[in-house]
Amino acid sequence: MLYPYTVFLDPPLSRVGLTTKEAKAQGYKIKEGTLPVNHMPRHKINNDVRGIFKVVIDEATHKILGATLYGMQSEELINIIKLAIDQDLDYTILRDSIYTHPTMIESFNDLFNI
Repeated sequence: MLYPYTVFLDPPLSRVGLTTKEAKAQGYKIKEGTLPVNHMPRHKINNDVRGIFKVVIDEATHKILGATLYGMQSEELINIIKLAIDQDLDYTILRDSIYTHPTMIESFNDLFNI
């Protein structure tokens, strides 16, 4: 069982699953998605460019192995990634979903575009 967690810094830091280093140590061949907050549409409204989001994907199965989200609303967004992991969803489900604009979650379209 995986447990997401958040360290309530400013901005918050949230994690679930494996890091890149852990995934490689376990023998996974991985793909990584990285997206700085200043490349997300919502940062202009939030007036906060601090942070970066990162996901680790199993290249063979397209399953999400882990995520580290450092930025506004990460404490909420990490739960969506945890749900995708729990439901064994292909990462492209999160990539190809249509989200409301302008929101932080719409950054998943770019974050998972790997």
